[in-house]
Amino acid sequence: MMENNGFTTYILLIPIMALVGIPLIALIVISIARILQRIYSMINTVQEHTEETEAESEQRRDKRIDTDMLLVSIVGDGGKITGTTCNISNSGICIKDLPTEKLFNSDQFTATVNTGYQTFTIDLVRKWDQIHDNAKTMGAAITNAPDNWIAFVATERQFS
Repeated sequence: MMENNGFTTYILLIPIMALVGIPLIALIVISIARILQRIYSMINTVQEHTEETEAESEQRRDKRIDTDMLLVSIVGDGGKITGTTCNISNSGICIKDLPTEKLFNSDQFTATVNTGYQTFTIDLVRKWDQIHDNAKTMGAAITNAPDNWIAFVATERQFS
């Protein structure tokens, strides 16, 4: 009977190993999947950041034109505020003399730029704010502008 006992022990170990082995294999597979998911997420984040940086660099190549003469009215969910431009380009605008309190919940809004003889309605996305001398200066990307905005900027570029 003792000889059979060793054989019986091995026979009993097979179902026990199966019960322990299957969850262990599943745990290993899940762990590998999580590692691969994290790696993919990191690669995707780096790729998105690179694409954003390249897009911002492309916009930065767009020459800014210094100007203090343009009146800007911004309309958003908090009402209407006004300021004046610091500089403009085809793809961006810097606006100064804005109130320091936060008036808008969103970073997207519509602005009207008045040159004194021409008015442009443009859609903006806030990129940055800076407060100094009891006023705010804001940099924004232009997401939508009429064709005559590009023509206006080109004309201003010739005289700057």
